[in-house]
Amino acid sequence: MQKVINRYRERLKEFGIGPAAIETPKNRQSLRYSIFTKAIKEDGFSLLDFGCGFGYLYEFLKEKYNNFEYTGADIVSEFIDHNKQKFPENNFILLKNSPYDIKETYDYIIIAGPFAVIYGDSEKEHFEYIKSTLKYLLENTNICMVLDFMHDKVDFKQEDAYHQNVMEFYRFVKEELSPRCIIDESYMPYEFAVTIYKDNRILRPQNTY
Repeated sequence: MQKVINRYRERLKEFGIGPAAIETPKNRQSLRYSIFTKAIKEDGFSLLDFGCGFGYLYEFLKEKYNNFEYTGADIVSEFIDHNKQKFPENNFILLKNSPYDIKETYDYIIIAGPFAVIYGDSEKEHFEYIKSTLKYLLENTNICMVLDFMHDKVDFKQEDAYHQNVMEFYRFVKEELSPRCIIDESYMPYEFAVTIYKDNRILRPQNTY
């Protein structure tokens, strides 16, 4: 985890506050956020932005909704300090024992990008961390959790970048999290988003004759 914190601190020194510091695709934030927030149908919700960076998701939400409670969480203290000054109306959590510093429940949890860099010594170790994190966070979700990955069908991978196999992740979600999920590969050629619903009951219509 510390190597990832150091990575973002180095990029912050090099690029300053902006998308480049958090390795966000240039000019594609609105597209990604529109996919991640499809499940939100009306005002009056609570949302956790897990891996909030500089709070860009909050700014996106403000343009679409009038009444919501936003909480941001991140492992990089400089990001949290910046957000507390820029958005004093919100709550921000410095993750020292991620994800177990999250104690409250939220209608929606958005996880946009924090799994893109390998935390441990191997992809296998990183995937185990992802699975344990999602199991914990789903318990803190009231409606649904949305996250994204770069998929593994690419011709180039940056050093320490994590690329997830779609079917492997789908099997994990269906078997260990919830049978109610949506996988969206339509919005970018190398990325996919997953929406996982907390209520895993399959509602069957009553047949009438």
